[in-house]
Amino acid sequence: MQLTSVLVSAILATIATSTPTPMPSTIDLTTIKVISTGFYNGSSGSASDLAAIPRECAFNAGRGSFHYSQFDVGNAHTACIASEDVNDCGSGDWAGSEYGDMINAMAQQVTKDGQFQTSRTGRWMTGFSIGTTAIREREPYFAYFQWGIDFSGSTKGRRYRHFFFSYDFQYTDVIDQGFLC
Repeated sequence: MQLTSVLVSAILATIATSTPTPMPSTIDLTTIKVISTGFYNGSSGSASDLAAIPRECAFNAGRGSFHYSQFDVGNAHTACIASEDVNDCGSGDWAGSEYGDMINAMAQQVTKDGQFQTSRTGRWMTGFSIGTTAIREREPYFAYFQWGIDFSGSTKGRRYRHFFFSYDFQYTDVIDQGFLC
């Protein structure tokens, strides 16, 4: 009997971590518009390249190269998502359990409080960055992150292993900790 309950728990845990958390229905995502996209070449380190990046998108500026998309989410707010341009896993998009794990790691992270708090689901780890210690508006933060992953443009077409996200100048990192693609 105990073996049966262990098996059921293991199966439910697998389903929970591989099924993406749906976006909240109270956030209107139909009006979101990408307002700028770009690529920052960390190798050049030029001040003009750095100055051209929207402030909210200057995640890793000066230390690495990344693609970014800034989008207007309405009510005078913007969000930005970026993908680091190293060690990607080739063309295509993350699918299935990898995608679900990435989304669920962020869903967990927005509920945390404390700069060094992290969330892990499958291969993905999420944490706060650039001075963020908690997310003030959890539901929109999560919804805009998922929209950014799905529709922003800078994250599509490659299986990137490191994402940065900001909304209302609150910052998180999402990192694939798998060693092999």
